[in-house]
Amino acid sequence: DQMNNKKNTFAGKTIKVVNDIDMAGVTYYGGSINSYPSYCFKGTFDGGEKEISNLTITVENDINGAAALIPTLAGDGTTIKNVILKNVNISSSHYAGGIWGYTTSQNCWIKVTNCHVEGGTITGNICNGDNADKVGGIGGIFYDGIVSGCSVKDVTITGYRDTAGIVGWAADSRANIKNN
Repeated sequence: DQMNNKKNTFAGKTIKVVNDIDMAGVTYYGGSINSYPSYCFKGTFDGGEKEISNLTITVENDINGAAALIPTLAGDGTTIKNVILKNVNISSSHYAGGIWGYTTSQNCWIKVTNCHVEGGTITGNICNGDNADKVGGIGGIFYDGIVSGCSVKDVTITGYRDTAGIVGWAADSRANIKNN
């Protein structure tokens, strides 16, 4: 529930999943990059290789929307690892991904390892005649850090532009995406 309140950044903290979690019927909020950096996740999230299933997130009519297990990431050293998502239904006008939607380009080195998304849909929707971009199976937009050991299987990923299986849009050589 603390992950779902949109106000706790978890800076310097670790969250570890210790049991499988079925999110069916749970209202789970997306985010908005307008909240950056105030309410972005800044800690460590360890999925413990437990299954998080039936995650549904819809962000509608927000040109700055972000939708994912963790919508927005910020903070040097933020780490996401060992996450298994099954049967996702994630939709946003911008920045949609299974694990994260948005990272900033400033002082934000992110490490994402051993994360897997299997089954479902991740969709970028048109809002105000534009967007539906930065859509990926693992993450939406990525500037700085490493994404490795991740996989996406049997997920329908749809967007207008900047859409891909692992990360929808990645920056220059600062975005190290390998061994996925």
